[in-house]
Amino acid sequence: MTIPIRYITIQRFAEETGYTENAIRTKIRDGVWREGQEWVKAPDGRNLIDIEGYNTWVAGGSAAVFHPTQGNPARSMARSGLNNEKKRQGASPVPLGLRKMRADERGKQR
Repeated sequence: MTIPIRYITIQRFAEETGYTENAIRTKIRDGVWREGQEWVKAPDGRNLIDIEGYNTWVAGGSAAVFHPTQGNPARSMARSGLNNEKKRQGASPVPLGLRKMRADERGKQR
């Protein structure tokens, strides 16, 4: 007997779908996937992916639409408490190794 599972861990979801764990966490962080829709927080504090919500998102039923000329409303809502106006909209974060290298270069210039 197979029990259908509605919620799965980010790691398991990554294995099943091919999304990287980082891509999944970025969608959650940036508000592309909304809490209670595409993911939920379990009582133990872990973020779990809602398979039904994900399937609806894939089918186009609840995806936040990104309009480059208007900015991404999901992103602005997710960052509303942060003072990051200079942050590049829609860009991936700078890799840690490159961040350290840039910081070292800035230190040499001073």
